[in-house]
Amino acid sequence: MRKIDALFLLPGIVLASFTVSAETTAISDLSNEKIEAMNELYKVSKIEEQTLLSMQQIPKMLAQAFAQQAAEEPPPEFIDILNRSSFIAMRDALIESGVLMEAYIMAQADFYSIVEIQELIEFYKSPVGKKFAESMPTIGPKLQQLMMPALVNYQNTVGQVLLEEAEKFCGENSESEFCAQFLDGA
Repeated sequence: MRKIDALFLLPGIVLASFTVSAETTAISDLSNEKIEAMNELYKVSKIEEQTLLSMQQIPKMLAQAFAQQAAEEPPPEFIDILNRSSFIAMRDALIESGVLMEAYIMAQADFYSIVEIQELIEFYKSPVGKKFAESMPTIGPKLQQLMMPALVNYQNTVGQVLLEEAEKFCGENSESEFCAQFLDGA
């Protein structure tokens, strides 16, 4: 069972890295007209479908993490269970609960006026808008795949760059409380 422990930590680590700004508008602060417009935009932009398809990448990442930690590929049955359980959990946590819709509205409400939201709705109802919305679940994973070498490079270098930048900062700011703790730990 120990091999699977790390597998269940990854989603928490991934989700914990996302934070909501204190400036985000609460739904209760929005007019009914804006909420209705945002709800329509949510539907025509096919955000649920995009999210579910994007989330299909998580089980793949979890399986890769499992394979790296266990030094063996997980059995196909486990991958099937992982895919199914991840889909169900994400659907329930994000869509069935309404969290995705509310987050979508809150994240965008400050950026768009009702007129702009209506223009976006018209765009998504147009042939090119429909094509855009329908292609995003395909484009997103393709973009991730194309960026993977750069992300691996980032993962392999960020620690060293961070250390160099911290040393540079502390060389210029030796009185800093951070530097005192940093230098004690070095």
